[in-house]
Amino acid sequence: SGLPPRVRLQSHSSLIMHKVMSLAALVVLLALAPQSYATVQDGTMLSQFLSGCATVPPGLSGWRTGEDPCTARWVGVTCNSGTGTGNSSTPATVVGLKLQGMGLACNLTRLAGMTSLTELSLDNNQFVGTISNDLRTLVRLQTLTLSNNKFSGTVPAWIGNVAQLGLLRSLDLSFNTFVGLIPSTLGNNSLVRLALNNNQLGGYIPASFALFPNNATINLNGNLLSGNPAVYTTAPVNFTVDFRCNNFRTLPTWCTNTSCATCAQVATCTVPPVNFSGASSMAPLFALATFMLAVLMNAC
Repeated sequence: SGLPPRVRLQSHSSLIMHKVMSLAALVVLLALAPQSYATVQDGTMLSQFLSGCATVPPGLSGWRTGEDPCTARWVGVTCNSGTGTGNSSTPATVVGLKLQGMGLACNLTRLAGMTSLTELSLDNNQFVGTISNDLRTLVRLQTLTLSNNKFSGTVPAWIGNVAQLGLLRSLDLSFNTFVGLIPSTLGNNSLVRLALNNNQLGGYIPASFALFPNNATINLNGNLLSGNPAVYTTAPVNFTVDFRCNNFRTLPTWCTNTSCATCAQVATCTVPPVNFSGASSMAPLFALATFMLAVLMNAC
């Protein structure tokens, strides 16, 4: 080359610097790639979940396939920030899904791959059918709220199985149409809040419910539970349990007038209808007297 040595040296240095900067940019991109890939994967699963819904509410029209739901700030989606950098980094993931009161009727099976979720709150929607067993994969769940929907069938035993959802702290299945027995596994894990009220659950309170911690809150109101809730032989300390509106024969002896607001049980929650057709003139009076006696025996 006819260039002076100094010019050739400067040109060579510029070339080296360009390569160094390109390599540095590539390293940065590689460091960021796992995080972007992980969250885009979450976005793909959420988009598939939404595509299986009967209708898409306007509030979720911003969910677009191929996007990162964290950087795009999708409605109802909560993300962690990831940790570390480079090869030792933990990518950001979706950890919370709160889609409440949106009229959703979707296939929950499509959320089975969201294994980083710690909260799933889908209350006040239109979900129907049984709770999919595929949700057993959500092993990091701490809060599961499915209240005020149209779920039916039995409460799955795996929800309370320590080997499945051992981190679960709050479970709300209230105001659905669940039937059958309460799984004994619900008393064997680390739940501190359990709401099964306003369903059609029958049978006895499992003996394992005595294992709930002292700060627990349990609502069994408005079911078809029967027998004697003898599992609570002594009054719980810093513990709230609601027995009302079931078919218990008796109540624990500690359930006195002072604690009646949370555990009182009358024979029926509403005045039973009186059928005057073909009844003797004394039948209405007998029915009324029976009801009043039950109220007086159990009233606060």
